Amino acid sequence: MKLQDFKQIKAGWLNGEGFSFDEKEIDWLIKKMQEFYPSTLKQPCFCPTPEGNIVIEWEFANECITLEINIITHSGYWNKVSYTTSECDEKDLDLDVSDDFIWVVQQIKDKSEDC
Repeated sequence: MKLQDFKQIKAGWLNGEGFSFDEKEIDWLIKKMQEFYPSTLKQPCFCPTPEGNIVIEWEFANECITLEINIITHSGYWNKVSYTTSECDEKDLDLDVSDDFIWVVQQIKDKSEDC
């Protein structure tokens, strides 16, 4: 799903449950992605949650990385799980802080270079 498509999601989209998304907040995330996320990097999947968050997901051969974003508070929960060891790395982020968004991009760059 493309981020722009989140603007079309209506309340109740999941069997009568699930929140809609504020267009200004979607525009905030689109702008952040355009500003910080290079088009040359592995492109993630974007998924809505019934709670009104957005999950960004990257699948690699031996790991899954997700970033769940509270679109209202601009906070993020980073989770990286190894398929081979089941190890999990977690981190809370403030995505209004440029350094936190840059940290996410660097993690994806580093993982992409490992593949």
